[in-house]
Amino acid sequence: MVHVATEASVKIAADVKRYAGRYEEITKSLAESNAAFDKFKKEIDRVSY
Repeated sequence: MVHVATEASVKIAADVKRYAGRYEEITKSLAESNAAFDKFKKEIDRVSY
């Protein structure tokens, strides 16, 4: 029984690590997207006024 729990714990820990990496990638992509949008918005505001 303890062995099964240990295997499950190892799998869960691996899943958490994998999802943490994905979260970091998504967060980085979102930050880059926001920066690009902000730059675009500033350029549009500059041209419009």
